[in-house]
Amino acid sequence: MTDDQQEKIDTALKRINGYAHIRRRLLTCGYCLEQLRLHDSYESSPKLWDTRQSFFSLYESMIISYISCYNNNSSGKTKLNKNKVYRGMSDLLTFHDSLYIYRNKLIAHNEYEIDKTLYIKDENGICIYMRIDIGVMNEHHYDLFYNLINTTYDFIYKKVNEIACGLEKEIGIKVRVE
Repeated sequence: MTDDQQEKIDTALKRINGYAHIRRRLLTCGYCLEQLRLHDSYESSPKLWDTRQSFFSLYESMIISYISCYNNNSSGKTKLNKNKVYRGMSDLLTFHDSLYIYRNKLIAHNEYEIDKTLYIKDENGICIYMRIDIGVMNEHHYDLFYNLINTTYDFIYKKVNEIACGLEKEIGIKVRVE
């Protein structure tokens, strides 16, 4: 194997590893979202609702894990571009943006009070909002978040397949993607 081939393999594996980290973050999001959905009422989980800290923890973990897939950084880690992932999907892009603002304004920089409402309008002027209070995600928000996770997951799966096919084409090495 030549040095050039080894360099291509190393670069490809580094990119695949970066996407694997994003996949792990998406799995965390999915787990948190499912737990929030299963326990979204006092009747279903009175002990969790009594403390409410469990909901804050799941909610913030879900948002932080999701947004970290898209954060700009200077460390050379793999990050996603929302405009590429959600190309032609304005409803998902708008919801992504509302989560990004929510993460920045409430979780990261503490610019909103807990009992306030953050309103975001989509391109059609339809208000997509998230109360800055835990446990108020409605069914539409759950569905949008699942769609964000699934669309992002499909995007990274395609990217990893592209990398694997590139290695096979250029070097003749088959990489199995699961």
